[in-house]
Amino acid sequence: YRSARYSINTDDVNPDTNNNISANPQFVYELITQRHRKITLYGHTDAIYSISISPDKENIVSGSFDGTIRLWNLHTKTTIAVYRGHFSPVLSVKFAPVSHYFASGGCDRTARLWAINSAGPLRIFAGHLSDVELVDFHPNSLYLITSANDKTIRLWTIKTGECVRIFVNYSNCGYIDCL
Repeated sequence: YRSARYSINTDDVNPDTNNNISANPQFVYELITQRHRKITLYGHTDAIYSISISPDKENIVSGSFDGTIRLWNLHTKTTIAVYRGHFSPVLSVKFAPVSHYFASGGCDRTARLWAINSAGPLRIFAGHLSDVELVDFHPNSLYLITSANDKTIRLWTIKTGECVRIFVNYSNCGYIDCL
């Protein structure tokens, strides 16, 4: 069993940014709250690649190399749900501007839309030819944008799950690191 810690000051966390975490084998979050009390959350069995704090700062989602997504409540300091749907590591998680929904992207070349009160994905976005590295929502929550190692960015409609635009990265840079 490997163990280490992340320290996050929730005052400094902007829920509109992708809070990617390095791929070190980290299984414990230590969150420093507004009163500088530490909260330790245990659960994942392998490296955590991404976290996202809900816009209302009530919950946090984390995506892990163990292939799961965990939803945590920051008040009770417990795991609310464990989501299984990706068949490989989860590289990115992101809350929608509406705290009820979040998206994930993984090494199975898919992105998924989840609701915090549902066990399975509401929608699966398939079409990338490589790992989905980043997911993010349009501010109106009607679209999901994904980036993958296949040098494409795709814009998906949430309502139907269809890809409505594909943007191709023709630069010498082999990856897209933000959306």
